[in-house]
Amino acid sequence: MQNKKAILFLFLFAWAFPEVLSGNTSPILLIAKPSAWFFGAMAYGIPLLFLHELSVRYNLTPRRILTLGLAYGFLNEGILAKTLTNTTNCCGVDFHGYGTIFGFHLGLALMLVPWHAIFSVLFPLLLMTAIFPASSGKPWFGQRGLNILKILVSLLWLAYFAFPNIDRTRPAIGYFILYSLLAAVFFWLALRGTKKAHTSPVAENKNLSNSFAACHPASLGAVVAVLMIFTYSAHTSGLPFALYGMLIVFAAWLVAHTARHWKARPEWFRFTLGAYITFSLFMGTIFMFQNPANGLIQMAVAAIASIWFAHLLKKEVDEVSL
Repeated sequence: MQNKKAILFLFLFAWAFPEVLSGNTSPILLIAKPSAWFFGAMAYGIPLLFLHELSVRYNLTPRRILTLGLAYGFLNEGILAKTLTNTTNCCGVDFHGYGTIFGFHLGLALMLVPWHAIFSVLFPLLLMTAIFPASSGKPWFGQRGLNILKILVSLLWLAYFAFPNIDRTRPAIGYFILYSLLAAVFFWLALRGTKKAHTSPVAENKNLSNSFAACHPASLGAVVAVLMIFTYSAHTSGLPFALYGMLIVFAAWLVAHTARHWKARPEWFRFTLGAYITFSLFMGTIFMFQNPANGLIQMAVAAIASIWFAHLLKKEVDEVSL
């Protein structure tokens, strides 16, 4: 029963976190238009189930799961949403000509692909681990079920590619090959040097001596979210693309350098939670001027996440002090 709840969470509900956070899906739409749940299950739910199986079977650390998230980011934005090659504005910002190479918007990719890695893959999987700890460290499907997931994911991306762009033009097959190759590279990097296992991917490590040590991953997540928010307006603010690229590289180095000693999933969960709260507050502030109802919901989500983080923080520090 516990496994079924965890499966349903990833399949039916996990997609709402990145979609609502980005503003692509209105929270009110989740109630008014049930068909949105079908889209979310197909675009996010099935891939997340597949990525969970990979993370458990290959004993992947959160850092490797984040690398899998980069692969998913290219598939989502490149093949599903087609924002990396369309001729219309994305997310309300015009990135065209900003690092564009043969119609491929590199500047937009440097922002959106890591965004998906954190908020569409790592955060939902770690959130599921926090809610259903007994189910998170073991496979949910047999080999036959895993093969079915592989086929479903492949068919879904082929079907998504067949749909026209938002500007009603059909994508070139070369882009499909490009995004597939980029995703394959990150899949290879995530799985390189691993062996199949059926144990929990990461041992729980409670080495927190004080509240500052516990807050540190969350503060790093907040800093990364602020950098992402800044890159959102990099083009329109006139920031040279070279400096924009250096900023992205710095953010990646900051996470890799700071998190190299993290051993446990709780530390990475605090990192994603800190990033989610910060980004949600930013989007909530924006929506308050555009759509107050959505803005209030974003603020409420950020408040609930903050209260939960404070509870987790107190619990973990109390356990260490015993």
